[in-house]
Amino acid sequence: MNLFLEYNRIFKNFIGGSTMTVLGIFVFVGGFLMWLKPSLIWELTESWKSNNGTEPSDFYISSTRFNGILCIIVGSITITAAFL
Repeated sequence: MNLFLEYNRIFKNFIGGSTMTVLGIFVFVGGFLMWLKPSLIWELTESWKSNNGTEPSDFYISSTRFNGILCIIVGSITITAAFL
């Protein structure tokens, strides 16, 4: 809990509460999109790198979903810290 309050103090003083809320919402929505539709993320970011790549690998899908969950957690903490 002490680390959470320190995170809140640093970032709230540095960028302000409303900016933290908006940033947290963007991170949360991005993470939710990564978790829900990893194939769409692959189409937007990685498909152009391959000549015949028609779909992402299983590892890419799992790692994108895992990173999405991390973004959801960080976004939630950031939104919560903005209101403390």
